[in-house]
Amino acid sequence: MRHVISTEAQRSSSCILCGASDHEVVGTTDRHGDPLETVICRDCGLVFSNPIPTDEDVRQYYANEYRRSYKGVFHPKSKHVYRSGRRALQRYEHARPWLAEGTRVLDLGSGGGEFVYLLRQRGIEARGVEPDEGYGGYSISEYEIPVHIGPFQSATTADGEFDLITAHHVVEHLNEPLGVFRKALACLKTGGRFVVEVPNVESQLHAARHKWHYAHIFNYNPCTLALLGQKAGFHVEQTTLVPHTEHVLTVFVKEDHPPRFAVDPENCERIKQSLASIEDRDYFLSGHGLWRLSCSLRRILREKLSVSESESGRNVLDRMYAA
Repeated sequence: MRHVISTEAQRSSSCILCGASDHEVVGTTDRHGDPLETVICRDCGLVFSNPIPTDEDVRQYYANEYRRSYKGVFHPKSKHVYRSGRRALQRYEHARPWLAEGTRVLDLGSGGGEFVYLLRQRGIEARGVEPDEGYGGYSISEYEIPVHIGPFQSATTADGEFDLITAHHVVEHLNEPLGVFRKALACLKTGGRFVVEVPNVESQLHAARHKWHYAHIFNYNPCTLALLGQKAGFHVEQTTLVPHTEHVLTVFVKEDHPPRFAVDPENCERIKQSLASIEDRDYFLSGHGLWRLSCSLRRILREKLSVSESESGRNVLDRMYAA
């Protein structure tokens, strides 16, 4: 968000989860070495950028800059489609127990449309929400799928419209996540689920200097992600750490009674100790850096063998999803 934070962005006076105003600085630069203040709430352990970008900052950034700053492109290349298609297949397997005939699904941050396209190929009524104009427009033209281009808060939805809402690496980018969770709750039927995956701020798989960056406004661990959902009115059905990445994957469910909401007073210290352990060890000597490097090299080789740059996204996905 470095390029678009406005002078209207305010330093936070209170935590969005617990309301406390006692924060401690845990980072002063981003992964590129540019200035970025990151703080932790001493009461609940929520980690976030300070100041928090405004709605207009976020809208401008995700409409035009985000994909280009991450991928260097306005539309996905065939290798990006292939990569996202592999993830879509994994997400489908996880969601399969909830995908009965007639299930209605909304994918928040639908990107290039790979997951929505897969669901519709499998007979599920699905649509997406994508703030990036390039990727959202590409998904509509390439796959002929229904996608709202813009933030979720501007999407037209009805109360109780969906059985399942998914958000794969989306929530960490939101400047007002509580409002998004509350809208998701309203859009779900009673018994419906909200499946959320985010990076884990406690993960030991990233070098300390790569921990913070502008696009991730809030940084969660299992405890603070659960608190976010509970404050919005969700119950936590299950939380797991994704193998090989340690990402937090939480399944929230809408029930007809309010959830229990309680702050864990030890969570802040646990996160601080985890961050300190990353600072203290040599990342590459620990083996994590070499492991990630080997994974990246294998991925590059697999993509070169599997797709050509001239192949259309639809052809790439049709081959993958038919296998």
